[in-house]
Amino acid sequence: MAHTAVAGVDALCFLLALGFVAARCRGDPAWASEGCTTAGFLLAGVVLGGFGAASITQPYAGLAERLSIGTFLLWAELMAIDLWRLGRPRRTVGSDRGPSARAASPD
Repeated sequence: MAHTAVAGVDALCFLLALGFVAARCRGDPAWASEGCTTAGFLLAGVVLGGFGAASITQPYAGLAERLSIGTFLLWAELMAIDLWRLGRPRRTVGSDRGPSARAASPD
């Protein structure tokens, strides 16, 4: 019983987090596509979460629960990849010349 109650609260928090991130990303032109993706995952989370809650007494309840959790985990992985790519240094023209060539350049 406690597991079900805590899982329900967690699911609501996950959905709220997705909603807040989607709203914030859609407000930033650089992250607009991630905002749309997050909104899609929010919709999938609501549908699969409802399916999981409705099937709590069914034999396939474990599958429904994992689909719901998997939605959030997949979104978190995709967002982590986007953030990782954002933090990587970008190669620019002339960056392959090395530090000594940059120190000698008149720029």
